[in-house]
Amino acid sequence: MMVHFDNEQRLFAVLSLPQSMAESHCKAHIEIIDELVQWQWGMMTGAKARKRDLASLMEKWVNRHHDEHDVYLEALLSKVSMCKQLA
Repeated sequence: MMVHFDNEQRLFAVLSLPQSMAESHCKAHIEIIDELVQWQWGMMTGAKARKRDLASLMEKWVNRHHDEHDVYLEALLSKVSMCKQLA
């Protein structure tokens, strides 16, 4: 997951992503890492953390993150790809 986040964040500079969008996207990455750490802590301390809670957390996060952030990156990547094809 961290490699994916690092790669995505490198793309921000390549795609000239507006600063506010890059910051919002990075904040979303930090939030999911925090949620995963909290879940893991719950598992280690015997709290109510369960494997199905992790699956639910990840599914919700992936869907929300994709809809709020990654759709825009996909559009920019498509634009760059089209420009390269035309060049």
